[in-house]
Amino acid sequence: MFLIEQASRADQTRKIAREALGKTDPDDDPEPTQKALKRFSRTNSENLVNNSVNAFQRYFSQIVQECIRKKPDILTSNEQVPVRDIIHLKRMSDVIELLVERRVNKLAYEGISGIESYFLDRLGLAMFSNDRERQLTREFIELRNIIVHNGGIVNAIFLERVGSSPTRPFRLGKRYHIGWDDFCDYAANIIAVTSNLDKAACTKFSLRRKKFGTWVDLKKS
Repeated sequence: MFLIEQASRADQTRKIAREALGKTDPDDDPEPTQKALKRFSRTNSENLVNNSVNAFQRYFSQIVQECIRKKPDILTSNEQVPVRDIIHLKRMSDVIELLVERRVNKLAYEGISGIESYFLDRLGLAMFSNDRERQLTREFIELRNIIVHNGGIVNAIFLERVGSSPTRPFRLGKRYHIGWDDFCDYAANIIAVTSNLDKAACTKFSLRRKKFGTWVDLKKS
């Protein structure tokens, strides 16, 4: 929406400037910036999806780390760690940090189902409040994956992971373009999911919460 508004303002400013300079031409294109934006709609769409999903996944990585730091026994498992990875560490806190990093990296490759299971089984937190949230989240992540790895073209892996969508016509071998309405649905969904999960995690594990602007001010000081 920001880009569309900026493009519209640029065209309006250009029109006012040309009129002020007496350079009016009936054949002149009144909306060159907006038309240029439309020409690059696929690129803009893919950038929005990639950045949004990447931010979403970074959040989950960070919230898992914060929860484990508050309650390290969450890491308890039968997983084996090579001696060479920990022998040089001098403090238990360093060992915990290493284990946290390994656990988070492993989760990154398990997909949304693996992450959801981990949150429920180990952290005692439900990621989604209904099936629609789960489905939209899975679609958004898998759309990002085919954009990055398959040029946005729907493949068999995508269809296997996403299943049948009640509202979107994903077809094997066809490129799926995420339009503005689709993006708004997906973005609103992950914002709701992360907001609700953040509140639950911070309450259960007594994590500090501040408004984003406050953290930015702290980093600057």
